[in-house]
Amino acid sequence: MRKKTARMETVSTDETHKKDSACALYEQGHEIAARFHRVLIAARDALDADVQIVAGGCNGCVTYDIQAGAYIYYVAQTHSLDRIFIGYGTADSDTSVTDQDIARAIVTAAERLDVEVSWKGDTDEKVCLGDVTFYND
Repeated sequence: MRKKTARMETVSTDETHKKDSACALYEQGHEIAARFHRVLIAARDALDADVQIVAGGCNGCVTYDIQAGAYIYYVAQTHSLDRIFIGYGTADSDTSVTDQDIARAIVTAAERLDVEVSWKGDTDEKVCLGDVTFYND
């Protein structure tokens, strides 16, 4: 469900990407900025593979029981309106895409949609969408 706040358009994770097995840290009613949601959808659609987008309460529960394919994920503990850190990966070697492919698809989608993005090219690091300057101090 999309809604427009006084500040920006948002998308509710409960109705889009919430993983059924999310742990108790998952925040019911979690929202992300619609611009971030558009990047995730564009990245998934750009990959020629079965890629799922999931949200959970912690890094462990989000990827714990994914058995096959590739995934893009985020932790939904607080609303993600200014920035969101996006994880990604593959669950098995039969997947036709690599972690690098997924990360690059996220970065490319963000750039094409004019969403601020930061990634250092290291697949051990998440991709940051939005304002990363919060962590510069």
